[in-house]
Amino acid sequence: FKGIYSRDWRILDGATVRDIHKTGGTILGTSRGGFDLNRIVDTLAEKGVNQLYVIGGCGTLRAACLIHQEAERRGGGGMMGHMSRGGVGGKQKQLRLE
Repeated sequence: FKGIYSRDWRILDGATVRDIHKTGGTILGTSRGGFDLNRIVDTLAEKGVNQLYVIGGCGTLRAACLIHQEAERRGGGGMMGHMSRGGVGGKQKQLRLE
């Protein structure tokens, strides 16, 4: 989650992602840690983000729930989505929080 508030954001248009499947790794960057709830929700509000989708396991889901709850507490509402990276028995599941 650190990337939400610690980097300049990039526009992912057709030209940016056209050959993404030919590149190993990630173009967005990944990290563990850096969960600062206030900075995350502040940044999402400043950027006008009303939807955030996260992919990960149980810890990521807990973090997504906290972000959603804090945004709601502030009156921002919005919607969070979580996609399990493995799911139960290898099946992907999506959770929608409203």
